[in-house]
Amino acid sequence: MAEKKKNFLKIWTDRLNPAGDHNKRIRDKDKILKSDKSTRKQKSVAKVQKAAIKRDRGGVKIADLQAKRKEEMRERARARHKAFKEKRKNKKK
Repeated sequence: MAEKKKNFLKIWTDRLNPAGDHNKRIRDKDKILKSDKSTRKQKSVAKVQKAAIKRDRGGVKIADLQAKRKEEMRERARARHKAFKEKRKNKKK
């Protein structure tokens, strides 16, 4: 439990610290995104890299995101299936 709390505090301070390495790198990516001289490719790469920096800062892995999205997808499918079953059950014969 102490490990989890310590990790949470580290993540929290990393997010708030404007002089932190992650936040400096995020600001650099924001400059690229807001620049008129950046190409479309540079902006798209910067956007992806910014998201990766935020994931790294938060201690989130890509596998965690994939698992979360897969579970959300399954929940929506369950809801659609339940609605389909109800509609079929209530259909007049």
